[in-house]
Amino acid sequence: MPDAAATAIEHRGQRRELVLFCLLAYALAWLAWMPLWLGSVVVTKGSLPTHLPGLLAPAVAAVIAAALAGRPALRDLGRRLTGVPTQPRAWALALTPLPLIALAVALGADAARLNRYSGLPILPWAATLAIVVLVNGLGEELGWRGFLLPRAQALWGVRAGTLATGVIWALWHLPMFFVLATYREMGALGLLLGFGIGILAGACVLAHLTSLARGGVVLAVLWHTGFNLGTATALGGLGPALLSALAIAWALWLLRRAPEAMRVPVPAYGRAVSSGAPAAAAPAPQRHP
Repeated sequence: MPDAAATAIEHRGQRRELVLFCLLAYALAWLAWMPLWLGSVVVTKGSLPTHLPGLLAPAVAAVIAAALAGRPALRDLGRRLTGVPTQPRAWALALTPLPLIALAVALGADAARLNRYSGLPILPWAATLAIVVLVNGLGEELGWRGFLLPRAQALWGVRAGTLATGVIWALWHLPMFFVLATYREMGALGLLLGFGIGILAGACVLAHLTSLARGGVVLAVLWHTGFNLGTATALGGLGPALLSALAIAWALWLLRRAPEAMRVPVPAYGRAVSSGAPAAAAPAPQRHP
């Protein structure tokens, strides 16, 4: 059947792009972190050395993989970077970590320690925020949600593709278990239950936000930034627990009640690129009224 053959060709192209992206994201990040690991360096909050350059690897890998796939893939990635939703509810959901951080501060967490971030010296709060948006937010989300997630969902479906993205994302962090003080203090059980479940929940939440932006990553960048400000800083108090509870409850609702809310647009150029036919540009993330 022509449709089945075309779909098989399209999936082969998506699979190649996915594998290439993963290899690049892992290789670039792990090479950046290797000197820390080999030197038995421990990265702490509010001081150098830093692991942050490795966090840019997913974005770099996405750009390289898209460039190798051709101009339509680069245009698609650019639209996912620049697409901005206008629906107020979407923006409100992206900013949900902020009221929980405020609640944690009201319950005793130290807001003055929000600029003590893992792998950064103590900087003015605005500078810390800008770096976290660029590195943790954009550096990761352009790769994981902007490039990997659409292809994973196209190959394995919404639920499985979203969870597969979470597993790939989680395993990518493996070298940091040995160099980040935060992870080293968690122990094996804490990493399995706290980090493992938390990152799979985060993958679902971030897929939902990406879906609300019709494939754009701006909402995911904001939520990821807010979450990390409450968990990767010296804020302390109930901040990490409140943010983790939010992610887990949100993810359970999505998985059980509304998996389609995690669906993101699949790159529309795949069949054309794989078959050698003229490629049609993928639609830009739509703006909500």
